[in-house]
Amino acid sequence: MAVFCRKCGTEVPEGHGACSRCGSQNLIVPGNPQSSTGGPMVTPAPGASGGSAGPVLTGPRPATAPRAAPRGGGGKTSGMAIASLVLGLLGLLTCGSTSFIGLILGIAALSQLNNNPELEGRGIAVGGIVSSSVIIGLGVILAVILYPVFNMGRQIAYTGVCMANQQQIANALEMYVQDNEGKFPPADGNWTDLLRDYGPGGSSDTSRNPQNLWNCPATPRPGNGSNPEFGVNAALLGQPLNTVASPEQVLMIADSTSSSHQLKSTGDIDMVRHAWRKDKNDTMRKGVVGVYADGHAAFLVDGETVNLTVQRREPTPEPSPFGQPMFTPSYQPMPY
Repeated sequence: MAVFCRKCGTEVPEGHGACSRCGSQNLIVPGNPQSSTGGPMVTPAPGASGGSAGPVLTGPRPATAPRAAPRGGGGKTSGMAIASLVLGLLGLLTCGSTSFIGLILGIAALSQLNNNPELEGRGIAVGGIVSSSVIIGLGVILAVILYPVFNMGRQIAYTGVCMANQQQIANALEMYVQDNEGKFPPADGNWTDLLRDYGPGGSSDTSRNPQNLWNCPATPRPGNGSNPEFGVNAALLGQPLNTVASPEQVLMIADSTSSSHQLKSTGDIDMVRHAWRKDKNDTMRKGVVGVYADGHAAFLVDGETVNLTVQRREPTPEPSPFGQPMFTPSYQPMPY
């Protein structure tokens, strides 16, 4: 009796307990259902001449296991993943402020997807994390690069405000000199109080005292009329302006931390209050802002020579309001 291999259908010679082709020991006898173990029946198909053309599998097919659905397929997309990507990209318009939230939501979305396989959006969450991280990194790099530039601009602005305040105080001093016989305020009085009628205000006149004129924004403490952040050259107080030799070289007002608000020596000058550069090729250097006796303002670099000494000269006579006579008469005696 012919025996066939259930696995490959090869005819196995009688007396052999295994298939010579595949080595399977699962053999079946055609036409004998009792020899089947539940698999498909192998029967020889009739050939064209009535002989056997080979085995044919008959009977029920074994049930196949259902395919597992792909992970996350057909589910709902995670809302946190979408929010992470949107906020991460929105950081381009908000200077990275929303990217921090996008990064947190992206990490939370990945954790949610790991715990709930029915949700979709793993790629969106990863995109949100990457975009948020890139924008935050770019923001940090730009901050490191631009901070020195912004700080330099702020220092230059502070210096400009301080210089403008000192020039207004110098204008008030000039008006005071014109109204008081050409002399500076006396040394034994509060020179800031004497200027209250000329614009800057004084220590006792709070209603008319715009405190910003006595204040320098480069210092943390606010200045006012009773405690200005500037000092006046003590050698000029009480002296006539027209007796000062080379007023363009004599410092009149400058940044000061002196409690008397007078510049009696160079130690009373705050030489490191400001940062400035004199031209575009120069580097930022510490220095002081001052106004000279002729009215011009300047920035003095720390270590530069500062002249507080006043050289005297003969007072310059004021020109006659009537000018010079058109002709000078000459006397000649008349002959007799």
